[in-house]
Amino acid sequence: MSDSEIDRSGSDLGPYHLVRLLGRGGMGVVYEASDARLGRTVALKILRPEVVGDPERRARFDREAKALAALQHPGIVTIHSFETIGEDTFFTMELVHGPTLDQVMRDEGAMSVARILEIGIPVTDALAAAHKRGIAHRDIKPENIILGPQGQVTVLDFGLAKLAGPALESSVESMGATASMDATIEGRIIGTIHYMAPEQAQGGDTTPTTDVFSLGVVFYEMATGLNPFPGETTVSKLSSIIKDDPQPIREHNQQVPVELERLIRRCLEKDPDRRWQNALDVRNELELLQQELANPANSPRVVESQRGGLGGRLFLTMSILALVGLGIGFAIGVLLMNIGTGLEREQMASSWVGPPQCVSVSGPRDHEIVRAQISPDGRTLAMITRATTEDAEGLAETLPGDRQFLHLRSLDSFESRLIEDSQRILTGEFSPDGRSYIFVRLPSEDNLPAKLMRLELGTGMPPVQIGVIPLSLVGYQSIDEDNRGFTWLDKTTLAFVTQAPFKVLTVDAKTGDEVTRIELDYDREFQPSALYAPIDEQTFLLGVNYYDERGYMQDVLWVDATTGAAGLVIESAPTAEVVLGNQLLFTKGSTLYRSGFDPVTRTATGSAIPVFAGLRTSNSWTSGGFDVARNGTVVHLPGGLQGSSRTIWTMDGADVVPQRLDHPERAFEEWVSVSADGNQVLLTHTNDNNAMWDLWAGTIDPPRIRRIQSFPNRDIHSSVLSRDGSLAAAQITTTQPTRSSQLVVFDPTSTGRPLRELDGRDGGRWLMPYDIHPDNDRVVYGDRDEGGATEALFEIGLEEGAQPRQLLGGVATHQNARWSPDGRLLAWTSNESGLFEALVATHGPDGLGRVVPVSAGLAQRVGWTVSEDGVTRLHYFANNVEFLREVRTDDGTISLGPIVTTGRTLGDDAFYSDLDQQGGLVYIRKGLNEAPVTRVELISGFFTSDDDQPAE
Repeated sequence: MSDSEIDRSGSDLGPYHLVRLLGRGGMGVVYEASDARLGRTVALKILRPEVVGDPERRARFDREAKALAALQHPGIVTIHSFETIGEDTFFTMELVHGPTLDQVMRDEGAMSVARILEIGIPVTDALAAAHKRGIAHRDIKPENIILGPQGQVTVLDFGLAKLAGPALESSVESMGATASMDATIEGRIIGTIHYMAPEQAQGGDTTPTTDVFSLGVVFYEMATGLNPFPGETTVSKLSSIIKDDPQPIREHNQQVPVELERLIRRCLEKDPDRRWQNALDVRNELELLQQELANPANSPRVVESQRGGLGGRLFLTMSILALVGLGIGFAIGVLLMNIGTGLEREQMASSWVGPPQCVSVSGPRDHEIVRAQISPDGRTLAMITRATTEDAEGLAETLPGDRQFLHLRSLDSFESRLIEDSQRILTGEFSPDGRSYIFVRLPSEDNLPAKLMRLELGTGMPPVQIGVIPLSLVGYQSIDEDNRGFTWLDKTTLAFVTQAPFKVLTVDAKTGDEVTRIELDYDREFQPSALYAPIDEQTFLLGVNYYDERGYMQDVLWVDATTGAAGLVIESAPTAEVVLGNQLLFTKGSTLYRSGFDPVTRTATGSAIPVFAGLRTSNSWTSGGFDVARNGTVVHLPGGLQGSSRTIWTMDGADVVPQRLDHPERAFEEWVSVSADGNQVLLTHTNDNNAMWDLWAGTIDPPRIRRIQSFPNRDIHSSVLSRDGSLAAAQITTTQPTRSSQLVVFDPTSTGRPLRELDGRDGGRWLMPYDIHPDNDRVVYGDRDEGGATEALFEIGLEEGAQPRQLLGGVATHQNARWSPDGRLLAWTSNESGLFEALVATHGPDGLGRVVPVSAGLAQRVGWTVSEDGVTRLHYFANNVEFLREVRTDDGTISLGPIVTTGRTLGDDAFYSDLDQQGGLVYIRKGLNEAPVTRVELISGFFTSDDDQPAE
């Protein structure tokens, strides 16, 4: 249990005695405490460690706390001190007694106009004082307003406040740009959903007008006992806030004067510019209305409202019902949303829900979103994210996955929480009951197994390791490539699919122990690509790919984890989920479709009906990913079809500024090879007609490329050019008639034919060509298992009957081999030490000589150049940051110059690059629509539990 979860009542914190626990929040824990020095009772809030975990965040928080402490107003809780004692950082503040406004509303029901003004004027006066100082509260709600025993009104919890403008810059030392609490605090609620302004709901900036909107919601509830924006689900509530106008107040309570209704309606304008601009404007209007009340002759409408006021107990029942859905915690509302009453379920079964509602949710600051998931109960959003950085030097030192994290976000909260010990997360899944999240964490060294971590949601506890698994079990190739992951079968069992020969492996979800291992039985050669949610406690869905006469195909199968039996669910759709037991959601391209689903035959039924488009794909040949909760709420990343508009870029040997070449945008893949003179280029491309990889070749000047190799049922890819551009090598992969990989050579200057096979493998092996010797007489290539766990380096001559010779093997991965310009040295990358690093050795008839490390850390690709004065240099890249070293040989002994940073850095939008012999760099850049994702789309309103096929 973390320190923040322990009740420390009865203990001392410096001069403070912690009397009793008052509550817990996103920022920390609050105690009633006695101050022995001053003999007074205070509220003491101990901040969570992550709130002030590093010096920069602590300094920013300190500045903002001082600014908040400077607010002196009888209606604002006074902050006494901001202190650190030992490992505890906390602040003390005035302890205020009395019921909250939501408790009073529960007792009184809809309030009279006089009562609304009695409370509303001091609330707006307190907020006006904050707004004058440029501070927005951001969480105005009845629970944050206390009514004292003598009638005093106090606004609580300015701890969520944001410095909304430059007004504080003169009074807060060394602020520079405007600071904000939300830049400091992770994991807290920034506003409460029922009182959110539209700009908050959409992740926009918050200003004093945001508070004005929240005030309008509070006033509306005080006047009617109802929330102005009804909604049974989180998504429908947010959608209503963003697009719906509230019903007129006088339809619920005719005694409310037109003047007050107009005032509240202006508070609730969607456009911030059309609202009252700050709380001072609202206070002035309320005071004017109060003055009219004091002079009945001048305000007959108001007098009539007072005479016929609907206060007291008349609306007590209505208020309680509203509070069940709104005020007693959002969890109840979500629970009702997902479970529903029998009547609600019956009503759902009778008709198709519509129209759909869509809400965009922002991801965590300074992170792009790699994957988004929603818990089965619809309460929690999980985001696997990647931290963004502009620090090239620091980037070069990070390991693969170091920037990848898990964030969770409750859907009644408006900031995500970074999960402790989630760095290097690869994939993860919610348990069927939504109470747990298990994820796979990359090891710190490449030759170690991955960690299987389990997080219990709602406990505040960090995740714990329950076991280890080989990375091949989830189909890991690299941090940038999709993996097939795993799924839950029930709340105690996980399911994985192994590499070939394919087996279904079940694992205990609490201990990480293997339970069963059963051969997967299906009557077609295929490659598993992704595991999806189960359709019952022994059957899950499996995405597969294969080749046939139609091209590259992707289907979804059902797999019985107890027998290994498998069958087709839907063809030509790589992603699918079963919803409500009888409906199937699936994707083709960037469009989501729905159809019926027969749980007996486990197949799609009826016609496919498009639901919506715009799902983000990972490239041009896959389909969009999504996740769905039991209630039918869908989450996906926006962006549409990716990978079809990529461009070719270059940097010459002396320039660090990239230049786009004039070749048209195309669906280029990550392989590119360039000749020694820098003018001939060979690329892998996705064929629009059948999704097969084919090869294109041409010149940089003039900018011309054309297709030279293409097959209807085989991929040809991973191609390399010889130094003079007269020869090329590539890999061919297929599953027809069997799964196989071939290493071939061909002439890239003609039509590319005839091809000649140098080596071939059946089963789960990949033959990756890396380089052609400068004498054009041999090829160096890798023999990799499909799981990527090991890769040996071979060379083979081009003469007839030549046999491959192994250069490097063992349990490590050796790859990216390149011969030096004179052919006497071979450089490559290897993770034999636990980290991919660049190595070099002499090369001759007897193989490799003594191996010499080149990089001082991570290295992912290598290439050779020759300087103007004839010095051979070895370049290597670490996370797209380029380094080089001079390499000399004397009587077979290798000597290295110092490591030099070239100043050239390729961004995250760059694919695989290649060097010409002068140092010119050619690479593929992603399309503009492949920019990092910073938001998640949530869509609801499509699905019912109807036993029949959904209505068209």
